[in-house]
Amino acid sequence: MIGLGIHPGDAVAVLSPTSFEWMLLDLAILSVGAVTVPVYETDSASQIHHILTDAHVVHAFTATSQQADLVESVRTDALRQISSLDRGALRELASAARRVDPEEVEARLATQTSADIATIIYTSGTTGEPKGVVLTHANFVGTTKAVRQILPEVIDSPDTRLLLFLPLAHVLARFVMHAVLSGRGTLAFSPDVKRLLPDIQAFRPTVLLAV
Repeated sequence: MIGLGIHPGDAVAVLSPTSFEWMLLDLAILSVGAVTVPVYETDSASQIHHILTDAHVVHAFTATSQQADLVESVRTDALRQISSLDRGALRELASAARRVDPEEVEARLATQTSADIATIIYTSGTTGEPKGVVLTHANFVGTTKAVRQILPEVIDSPDTRLLLFLPLAHVLARFVMHAVLSGRGTLAFSPDVKRLLPDIQAFRPTVLLAV
């Protein structure tokens, strides 16, 4: 992220199904002091334009080239770059990383505080224009500590196997992802709900998050 020119406080959008790559992007964005801005796959062009504008997004990551084209169609002045996973976004990140001194990464981590903004999560827009909710690193850390007090047998158990399929653009799945990452369990992702049953059969989860 540093190699791509992402600065502390920059807003970076992620438009992708729930996936391992979503998690990687989120952790990378947060680790350099930037702000993750999730976008629902179901958001319309006008809703995406509103989010890009309202959050002053400077870089957008999408899962597919079609999604990248959709973001391009509502591009804002602040948006410098659009990267899609199916066009090699992760290879682009790896290449950019080689230009960065590891000490710069450590310096970025050292300057962050719990009060820094971690994410701006927008409502789905089903009740009007999406509304951005600002959450800090302390919000995620605090709720993770709280759920550990209530469910230590889940968070701290190496036997925990959580399969996530709900959208990571929503705060609940996102928080649960970070909570499990803070513990000792294993996390897996099912990007396509049509494949959920085969994924359950293959991964054999002990925990599912459902609504």
